[in-house]
Amino acid sequence: MNSALGGSVRIPKKIKRKKQQIILSLINEYFSKMKEISRLVDPIIVSSFDDSQGKITNTDDLRQKLYESAMKRIGKPKMRSHIAMMGYEICEGKNPNAFLPIAAAMDLLEFSYYCSDKIFDTDIYKNRVAVEDKIIVSHILTSSAYQLIADSVEFLDINTKQYSEVMRTVSRFIRDIYEGFFIENHNTEPSMELYERRTYAYNYWEHILKIAAIAAGANDEKRDALANFGRYVGMAYMMTNDAADIVKDFEDIKNQRYTLPNILFLEKANVEEKNLFASVFGNEIEDRNTLEKIGKIMINNGIINECQAYASELVEKALPYLSVFNDTQEKRMLAVSTRAVYNNQWYRKMNELYGFQRTVTPCDLELAGINLFEV
Repeated sequence: MNSALGGSVRIPKKIKRKKQQIILSLINEYFSKMKEISRLVDPIIVSSFDDSQGKITNTDDLRQKLYESAMKRIGKPKMRSHIAMMGYEICEGKNPNAFLPIAAAMDLLEFSYYCSDKIFDTDIYKNRVAVEDKIIVSHILTSSAYQLIADSVEFLDINTKQYSEVMRTVSRFIRDIYEGFFIENHNTEPSMELYERRTYAYNYWEHILKIAAIAAGANDEKRDALANFGRYVGMAYMMTNDAADIVKDFEDIKNQRYTLPNILFLEKANVEEKNLFASVFGNEIEDRNTLEKIGKIMINNGIINECQAYASELVEKALPYLSVFNDTQEKRMLAVSTRAVYNNQWYRKMNELYGFQRTVTPCDLELAGINLFEV
């Protein structure tokens, strides 16, 4: 910790331990609340599949497809609806029950996204009917999300202009995701510029938090602050997710994606390592031994720590935007959730498999304008 006069100040171990205990308590509360929100939105999501006005032939078959798209996630924690509710509460929204279906709609949009993503990620394209079904289900899930939002806004204390802003933000959310698909699908070079554009496009935090702020009736300053926080944190999480590819079946390498770790690998690799990478990049036939060698090289060459450093810079940009909000427990939990950029199940798995050790120091949460000792 730097002092006002330069140099550094040694923080007593007792204070460090106390701070760590407070952070751990906030993290536990964050996940506990996520589970509770998920329990509340699950019935809303399931009921959205039972359209009483639907007159489609073979509706039961279609409904079954919709259920299948969601069942793997029903009963599990849902980050998107949780983020939406936290954003609404940080902006001091007055009717959280009315906002809950809008939060649920954020997860429906995720289900829609994963239906489309499945087409790009697997050999499902070899089965025409399966592809067509995924496209149909994806569109219906998006339509259901819009319906949930439209049915809910009348119970919120927002005007016509705010309603229009909510719907425009939802539309922008969807468009950005599909622009991200396009960038990823057509990117044939290890370009940081294209990677950053794709990472921004896939960032759902900014849009979800902006929707929450508008629905809560927040002023322009708070709405923009929450959206900017979401922009940087969302991109940091995307980078973290990309770094985790080496413990998640190497999907980005097998699908020929120029993600941050893959770009950095190619920048630092010698000729032999580049040839090794080329042998599996975009190769449908999995060579597990070679993939794991690449994973180990990424760890040993400091590439994963460099990915963490990129993500950490974004978190450092994000946290000060929270300083415009009152110092509530929700704000504290949202700030502490950024710790996932430094410590999560994927990094722990990297440690087990490859001996990964973090060298990046987590950002100080007090950048968000909170005093952890005043809980």
